[in-house]
Amino acid sequence: MEDLAAQVKAVTGRVCDGFVAAGGRVRSPRDGDAWSGIILLEPPDGLAINDLWSRLLDAGCVLGVRDGAIWAAAHFYNSLDDADAL
Repeated sequence: MEDLAAQVKAVTGRVCDGFVAAGGRVRSPRDGDAWSGIILLEPPDGLAINDLWSRLLDAGCVLGVRDGAIWAAAHFYNSLDDADAL
């Protein structure tokens, strides 16, 4: 279980880091035991959430929209390559 948790944390951490580097914001807690495999990502200023969501869906990413943010969930079978694609 620890290996699976580490995999999910690595994948979601990579997604969050990349999203922030692109100008977005991470709404989900990431520190200590507060992290989760489910993350909420706010788009960069000037980018409408539905436009971003549509682009990600067109790219083959399976995501949702909740409360003005992209809702993403990683599982044990997701890889760092999946995180980079997102």
